[in-house]
Amino acid sequence: MANVELTVIDGDVIELGLSIPGVQGVQGPIGPSGATGPTGLTGPQGVQGPQGPIGLQGIQGAIGPSGATGPQGAQGIQGIQGIQGIQGLTGASGTTPTFAIGGVEITTASGAAVTVSGGPDYDLYFALPSQALELVSESGTTRSLTEADNGKIIKLGNVSGVTVTIASGLPIDFSCSLVQTNSGNVTVTGASGVQLFTSSNTFRLAKQYSVAAVFAIDNNQYILTGDLAV
Repeated sequence: MANVELTVIDGDVIELGLSIPGVQGVQGPIGPSGATGPTGLTGPQGVQGPQGPIGLQGIQGAIGPSGATGPQGAQGIQGIQGIQGIQGLTGASGTTPTFAIGGVEITTASGAAVTVSGGPDYDLYFALPSQALELVSESGTTRSLTEADNGKIIKLGNVSGVTVTIASGLPIDFSCSLVQTNSGNVTVTGASGVQLFTSSNTFRLAKQYSVAAVFAIDNNQYILTGDLAV
């Protein structure tokens, strides 16, 4: 774009010129940035937003192994022994027991020998330990008590059980002991015409190693006593 230059001095035109602008020169490099101004004041804190929903609970981790058992603590001090109680009164002296079985009277006293009177010599099922009793064994499932079994201890040891039958007509002084030596039940019964009594209303030995006794109280009448089944 051309520029018109007009020079006027005291109202007279002295010079009239026409100037054409030259080409713009190359822009110089940008100068260095000025120093950073001071930081402005911190604005007020905004309002806190609402709390978000609680997240789902995570899966519980596996239970860790149990720790080793700690050492056993020291044993406590033994307590003081209590005072000994007063000794009880001495009981009255017992009387000498006397009882009879099948017409035979037996008298015992503390520290004294057993006196047997009123009948023939025979072994009783409750004989003293110093007296030798004959042991016999029965491995079958049946056993018939005969006069030959008088005073004997009969071991009954069949796993399937044993039935013991008291024969009719045994002597009035008959007695014997029965021992169950196996798991098979031992049952006692009387032959025809024989009466068998027991206080427990059962005629079977309780279990293995149970002991019972059979003894006569009259002709063909017998008592079964001992470790019997309930």
